Amino acid sequence: MNISKRVLIIILALTVLTTASVTAATVHKQLTATERQDFTIEVDGLPQTITDARGNRVYPVVINGTTYLPLRSTAQLVGLPVTWDADSLTVKLGEQESSGPKYLFDQQLKGTKYQMKVNDPTLLVVNTDEGQQTFKNGISHSIWNGTMSASDYTRMENFDVSGATKITLTAYSPERDAEVIISGENAKDIVASFEVSKGTIVTKTYQLDGRHEISFGINGTNSGGTAADAYIFDAFVE
Repeated sequence: MNISKRVLIIILALTVLTTASVTAATVHKQLTATERQDFTIEVDGLPQTITDARGNRVYPVVINGTTYLPLRSTAQLVGLPVTWDADSLTVKLGEQESSGPKYLFDQQLKGTKYQMKVNDPTLLVVNTDEGQQTFKNGISHSIWNGTMSASDYTRMENFDVSGATKITLTAYSPERDAEVIISGENAKDIVASFEVSKGTIVTKTYQLDGRHEISFGINGTNSGGTAADAYIFDAFVE
């Protein structure tokens, strides 16, 4: 690894430690930051554009004379994996040893008006013509048409899948035919999509092809009709 990459990683590590200490503290400290759109980030002598998970350009900020860079976006520029462990509030840099499947819905999730974690255990028990299935966890998604139901604004924050190579998930739509869409860092980056007929359970496995973040959307397969909830259960990566 050359000097520029090492220096960049040191900056990233310091950023992680500073952020983690503020987050973990019982008292949250408000800081004043200045965005510097005039700063240039170079990797191996080449100027780079840093973007967030939605593809929007982001810039370095200066706090009390120290420059901070967006951690995940900058780390990806130098090929450094970043993993966020929500349970321990830990940011992990570099390759991590696999500890088996990682269930995406095990953590606390910040939902939206349209997509949220299933907290009612009775909704994790599904009866179909093939019998009864009980799931570990899941999310619900409100669908009302064939296009807008899966838009960016309907989805909760992206899920970190750094280091994983494939995803397995189960979908169920009790009231309407639906299309489940797995996206990468933004809704336009489609990992895979599949249809779920009304009242059926469908389980799929897909390759992630190097993606670090994913999100889920669900559309109705026809326009109109009444709004209904569809579900994704036991999504895990490995």
